[in-house]
Amino acid sequence: MKVLATADHAGGTIRVTTEGIDSVDSHESLHIPWADTLGALWETPRLTVTTLRDGVTEHRAWLLAEPGQVPQAVRDRVSSNIVM
Repeated sequence: MKVLATADHAGGTIRVTTEGIDSVDSHESLHIPWADTLGALWETPRLTVTTLRDGVTEHRAWLLAEPGQVPQAVRDRVSSNIVM
């Protein structure tokens, strides 16, 4: 697994990897595999990711004050996953 980008969000960190998105904060640790990702939307400062897990569509959102390369890395990964 290779880390492509990281950014801080309210109370934690989001990490974009070759395997998916990892989010860790004081309440939970979350891993979203790219295979479960339907799409993503970047509207400064909010990153929203839409997933399909066990037949249920979910939306996860993070506020990123300093997003760095996270939005672009997510866009690239989601696009490559959908094209395949």
